[in-house]
Amino acid sequence: MFLRSASQRACYHFVARTLLRNDGHLQILLGFVALGLVLSAQTLSSSANLRSLIGGAIPSTEFLSVPFILAFCVIGGIRFAFETPADLRANWIFRYWLDPGQQNARPIARRVLLLFTLPWLAPAAFISVLIFWGWTTALLHVAALIACTILLVEAVLIRFRKIPFTCSYPPFQSHSALILAAYLFGFLFFTDYLPQMEHWSLLRPWQAIVFVPVLAIALLGLRQYRKQMLDMDKQLIFEEPSPNAF
Repeated sequence: MFLRSASQRACYHFVARTLLRNDGHLQILLGFVALGLVLSAQTLSSSANLRSLIGGAIPSTEFLSVPFILAFCVIGGIRFAFETPADLRANWIFRYWLDPGQQNARPIARRVLLLFTLPWLAPAAFISVLIFWGWTTALLHVAALIACTILLVEAVLIRFRKIPFTCSYPPFQSHSALILAAYLFGFLFFTDYLPQMEHWSLLRPWQAIVFVPVLAIALLGLRQYRKQMLDMDKQLIFEEPSPNAF
């Protein structure tokens, strides 16, 4: 269903096995997962007491933010690990097999991020909300989580054009600090503002429809940005260009 072409299936298995078997990449992922667990525990402990956390008519903002924190940390960890090559001497097979103009990089990376996040996080979020607040709230919560996770994945892959683990290290650039600031802002927006917006929508379920135009506008903006990119910025690469080349 998710890996439709031979190239997607082969590259997905390569990326998944490299991520889970290579010590360096696995340490990066586990480090971000540990960070997500610590931040989640800190968020839950900021609640006044257990009754205020799970005793209301709808989930508290702290409770709703936990899966958003875990999703952001897992996606951020995998995205960061993508930049670390496995063995550049072995990337010749991808150079020979894949057409640089086919734009296979983003669909492959998108499926890796989604399949490493949603299959375990969405059921856990659904069951935890279902136990205390029922079917309607659980379905709305999971729908918002899935939609926001898909939007986050599209945002972090907006300029991605490499097969994970097959490209050289990215060089340090003058705007690296801006990228870090953008990730910090994205973390605050994704783990604080969106749960607050979801909490507001759960007060009256019909208000959840507000998510539809907001997410649609964001996805449309990302799509338009990609359309305006030059063709040379969409082609598959195996060596990061030097900043002096521009």
